[in-house]
Amino acid sequence: MSESPASVDFWFDPLCPWAWITSRWMKEVEQVRDVRIRFHVMSLAYLNQDKDISDSYRASLANAWGPVRVVMATEQSYGEEAVDRLYTELGTRFHNQGRERERPAVEDALAAAGLPVELADAMESDEFDEAIRKSHHHGIDQVGEDVGTPVIAFGGQAFFSGRS
Repeated sequence: MSESPASVDFWFDPLCPWAWITSRWMKEVEQVRDVRIRFHVMSLAYLNQDKDISDSYRASLANAWGPVRVVMATEQSYGEEAVDRLYTELGTRFHNQGRERERPAVEDALAAAGLPVELADAMESDEFDEAIRKSHHHGIDQVGEDVGTPVIAFGGQAFFSGRS
């Protein structure tokens, strides 16, 4: 009788290049080891809203809520596997292709992930913000506020693997 795969929880903000790089490595690990990655959203905009950060970094976070909201809307409507697919498509567009983090790229990612493009409407709604904060805290509270994304947890341990 085989045991079920080890679960690895991975909190990400779709805008973070460090989370993107780490997630692709984790997807490779998933192919060669008996692990299952469960992606969860967190928000760099929420994390940094009351912090003393540079004007340029604050400006880069100006549109950060939109993609995070779409990911949470996807999770609530279609589940974890859909989040995995959507994150792959968003990251490909944002990080590999260098596309703007705006609605056209999000709609393309949704379509490529086999999801309704209407989920992009969540970009302009605060309907999912409380669920985002809850998911965010579930990850960040395990490692502390002075980190960023990604946060990875497995085997009762959690760590931050990136830059804040």
